Amino acid sequence: MTETSDLFTLKRNFFVLAHRVNTDGNFNLNDLCGSAGRLDGIIRSINSSLFLSHGIRRDSAVHAIMMGPSDPPKVLSILGSSVRYLNPDERSTASLIKKALEIALPASNGSCIRSTPGIYVTRGGLDHVLDNVKGRSFLLLENADKGRKILETIAMDVGNINFFLSDDRDFEEEEIETIMLTSDGAISVSPKVLHTDHCITVIHSILDDIEN
Repeated sequence: MTETSDLFTLKRNFFVLAHRVNTDGNFNLNDLCGSAGRLDGIIRSINSSLFLSHGIRRDSAVHAIMMGPSDPPKVLSILGSSVRYLNPDERSTASLIKKALEIALPASNGSCIRSTPGIYVTRGGLDHVLDNVKGRSFLLLENADKGRKILETIAMDVGNINFFLSDDRDFEEEEIETIMLTSDGAISVSPKVLHTDHCITVIHSILDDIEN
């Protein structure tokens, strides 16, 4: 049986708060923006987290902390180390997510089921995630300290790094306070306001440069 903490052990973990995504899988694959609660943006974050030009980042994982109707909270985890059947187009990824969210989960936090190879759905929200992450963690915020300099000082010395980002909605103050209690601080990766998936791409670029 897979434990929640087992899902967070890859070298780079991206946690995206999905405030509106439909959590019971009852959405139209042809309307990911509307009926699925902006699942299109989460899928773009999945693509940025995991895809290379001709392959998958096997050292990375992406976890969508889903809080939308009608069966929250859930965490959808996609592990680059073991995922199969994942393609860059949004519709096929949405189909994999729909299948995972349609699984009937027990009500207790930590209940975790594999949907397809490398894709897991877990009962729990932000608090449950924070109780199980290991390694260094950073919150991505506008106007925070410059992330490149911070990452350059620690990236080669840690086993894994966790990054917390929000979807197209800003973090709520309570979410910021909760994450900051257990994180290493807030960072920014650009003086410009970027989309979530673009922030993930920049983080990968910084870490790739440092590690190579």
